Amino acid sequence: RGIVSAKPSPQNVEEFLIGIRKKNKVEFKINKKQADFWGIEGSVSDKIEIKKDGWGYLCVNVSTDADFIRLPKTKITLEDFLGSVCTFEYYIEQDKLHAGRNFGKISFSSPYQTLEVLIMATTIKEEEKKALFERIKAGDKEAKEEYIKGNLRLVLSVIRRFSNSNENADDLFQIGCVGLIKAINNFN
Repeated sequence: RGIVSAKPSPQNVEEFLIGIRKKNKVEFKINKKQADFWGIEGSVSDKIEIKKDGWGYLCVNVSTDADFIRLPKTKITLEDFLGSVCTFEYYIEQDKLHAGRNFGKISFSSPYQTLEVLIMATTIKEEEKKALFERIKAGDKEAKEEYIKGNLRLVLSVIRRFSNSNENADDLFQIGCVGLIKAINNFN
């Protein structure tokens, strides 16, 4: 029964060879953990470089938790690698951004590991951000309030990451808001 009953697939062969210690797991690394996009106009593309180590079968599932991130493909296989490197392109869609900063992530998952790239995108231009910080430095209370409101979605995205914990989401949100207020009050 055992191995004979298993449906033949490259993943099964890979796991068999790993199980009998004839090879190591194929793991991968990505070249960035975060990407920030300011002043988005239209559709913007970016690339993530994925490097695999070792030989053997590798299938990486790609997913996102944000509507504004468009993934042209949701699966990366050995055919997508040139040697040990694969360049994965994704898009930020301006028409799906809400006001303020938008947060999301792209997850890369194989049977042995999951890596994530955190994405922040906004239509606010870099100059506008600097002007807001200058107003905050000058003590402008409206600028502080604008900054705090613009970062509430950051608090929500962090809460989503810790949603498996036993903490109450309302408590985590309040703690996050207090943290934002303290950060802006200590800003110099």
